[in-house]
Amino acid sequence: KCADATNDLLTVNRAQGTSTAVAHLNDVTVTREEVGLVVGNDMLVAATTFQAQYLASQAAGTYILIEAEIMLVVSWVLGFPEVFRAQAGSAATVHVKGSTIRVAAQTV
Repeated sequence: KCADATNDLLTVNRAQGTSTAVAHLNDVTVTREEVGLVVGNDMLVAATTFQAQYLASQAAGTYILIEAEIMLVVSWVLGFPEVFRAQAGSAATVHVKGSTIRVAAQTV
């Protein structure tokens, strides 16, 4: 579990869940995944903006995943992400309120 990175330094809580703390080599890759939620109304197939919680720090150009659909955040409109839907061969589908939004993993 990683805290926010500052100047490429991470504070890490080791041995989370059922894992065990082990030694790692220098320059090992650490991946951080950020998660948000679809809030407000369900996101219909034709929607290009939607209300999201915990996603405001994502810049235009960020890829997000809701269920099996990949979307590209292109801008923010009045606090709502505007997206190009059905990216990378995925299909646009309805996403109900409470659906988990995953942000493309970032290697730090």
